[in-house]
Amino acid sequence: MESTKLQNTKPTYQFIDFPWPSSVKEHNPSHNQVLDYLNSYAEHFPLIPYIRFNSNVIDIDYAGESSEEMKSWELWGGNGRPFCSKGTWHIAMQDTKNLSIERSGISKLVETILKWKLSLKKYGLVPNHSFLQDLFTCLLGVFPDNFFDKLKEGSILMKKSQSFSLCREGVIIDGESP
Repeated sequence: MESTKLQNTKPTYQFIDFPWPSSVKEHNPSHNQVLDYLNSYAEHFPLIPYIRFNSNVIDIDYAGESSEEMKSWELWGGNGRPFCSKGTWHIAMQDTKNLSIERSGISKLVETILKWKLSLKKYGLVPNHSFLQDLFTCLLGVFPDNFFDKLKEGSILMKKSQSFSLCREGVIIDGESP
């Protein structure tokens, strides 16, 4: 978005070995200025060949020193190298060009299995949105133990409601009295 600005102040969003160009006067640079700054950094320290675009990082692991050695701040000696020369970084990547087709297919499969296995339709619990939307918005619900058994026996009643409130006796639905 054209009006987006960096929320951090310029000095707090700066590589220690690469200052902002003097042409950036704003305290909170625009998104274009941030993009130019990051591109300049990547070009200045020839990083572009090591960058994979259209990819998600799905795992990063450092294999090297023991946990005792890693606790020592001396390993961050200001020489530009994290830890020491014994370790290596293992990075797992996933190509995002083909990911959306895979993601939506897997999501639809999971959604279908959940609807069938949990009898969501029988109890009016089928959401108006997809499993993938739930996943991306962190709205996944978790049913308590024996939830569907309690529905069958009638100790849990399901009602659709536009609003509810809580009271000492339980839940008041759409203005019902407790």
